[in-house]
Amino acid sequence: MKTRGVCRSLIVASALLCATGCPSLKTSRTSSSTVPVTAEETAPAAPAGLVCTSNLLDVFLAWENSSDYNEIRITRGGALVATLDGAAVSFSETVSAAGTYAYEVIGAGDTGLSSAPASCSVIVSALPPVSALACAFDAYANEVRLGWTLPAGVLYDGVRVYRNGVVIAQLGGSAASYTDPAPPVASYRYQVFGVLGGQMSGAASCSVQVTALASILALVWSVDSSTGDIVLAWRNGQTYDAIAVCCGGEEIAVLDGAETQYRYSHVPYGIYEFSVQGSYGERATAVVRCEGNVGRVVWDADTVGNVTGYHVYVWAEGRTTPPEPSYTVSRVTAMPLLELLNGGVLPTTRDPANYQLALAAFDAYGNTSDLSESIAFAWQVLSTNNYE
Repeated sequence: MKTRGVCRSLIVASALLCATGCPSLKTSRTSSSTVPVTAEETAPAAPAGLVCTSNLLDVFLAWENSSDYNEIRITRGGALVATLDGAAVSFSETVSAAGTYAYEVIGAGDTGLSSAPASCSVIVSALPPVSALACAFDAYANEVRLGWTLPAGVLYDGVRVYRNGVVIAQLGGSAASYTDPAPPVASYRYQVFGVLGGQMSGAASCSVQVTALASILALVWSVDSSTGDIVLAWRNGQTYDAIAVCCGGEEIAVLDGAETQYRYSHVPYGIYEFSVQGSYGERATAVVRCEGNVGRVVWDADTVGNVTGYHVYVWAEGRTTPPEPSYTVSRVTAMPLLELLNGGVLPTTRDPANYQLALAAFDAYGNTSDLSESIAFAWQVLSTNNYE
């Protein structure tokens, strides 16, 4: 009897365990069963590259299969119009009326799951389109030229030209060409439609790339030590009609388009900014610039005494020598005039101005030599940069 009580308590415990989430615990009197386990099923990828075109009332669809489909379904306006073999990559039909039609192509796998739809829309018209549409970019004139052939026996009310989906021209019905002036550098898709009685023909399309002029390259400048001339040199990115040279923002020369050098003879010392720009037909290259400074003061080293540095006196021609130095430098024997500009001694005037400059040496004890003889020089700043 005790045994029965034990067994009874075990059965109760088993029932409690099973009630709290132990489905694998079974009595020997319960028949076993197996629940099938399968891998998670995934839908096939959608068809790729779907393109819809039309010719009058005939519609053509083409795509690429991204998976092994069991079948392919075609819908128009949400309604099923065809079921194709899974290997099909095209479909065509003739619609009953002109209009805009939306199509979807759906691939179905052998598991019964379907891909996401690939979609496109097409304008269908009973009005024949133009033919032989061609477009080309004229780099010299900086324009895109389009030409086409009108359909035989049809006189349009008008012709519409689209660029990247936007109407850019509405022409007369007999027009067979169009020029798009100065479009920005980019890739363009042009479409031409005929219009008759409020109905549009199918589209004729062409694509073209508008390119920029190749810029002038590696502009550098140097000073000819024998003449003091500033020499500009560069490389041409392509053949130009002409090359313009500017100094300080003002044009100083227009050269032949094949030139790669320019010599600038100047009188004043100063800061000079140059820009060079090539032109070809109606277009110009980007402007390239360079800047440099011309002029420095050179003197002999003082061999007497322990010279620590030099006081620099600068004054405008016609005025007296200033009582205090304008600038002070260490024991050097040359100084670019740019240092005096940066030190606030020389102005940023564009008009040439004449100055006098003299030096006085000093030692560590504060002793100062007599002022040297002065030298005269002219100075100007021909630059668009702000040195103030």
